Amino acid sequence: MFKFRKYLILFLIYLLLNIIISSIYYFSNISYNITSIFIFIINLVYIGIINYLISKTINKKGILLGTINGFVISILFLILSLLFKFKFNYKLFIYYLIIIMLSISTSIISKNIKK
Repeated sequence: MFKFRKYLILFLIYLLLNIIISSIYYFSNISYNITSIFIFIINLVYIGIINYLISKTINKKGILLGTINGFVISILFLILSLLFKFKFNYKLFIYYLIIIMLSISTSIISKNIKK
């Protein structure tokens, strides 16, 4: 139970930041492009931190673990986007590729940092 507490805290911080930025967009005159960039950055930071922590604890090669994590996250996001009827376009494809590359690089970095 205690070992998953940091993941829960990170997830709650992630949700809180997304809610705050989304409500800033809703209640102010800030454009959608600016808020979507902030949410994109928050998503990438969260995915990077989670992949770093997961790959630190699992004993596999970094590139393999990062590829698996990246594909799992991308498939999960793809299913969610299809459920909410988003159209699959090249921007979404590039977003998923960035997620996979970020997962691979953070897993490799976490394996190469000495404990």
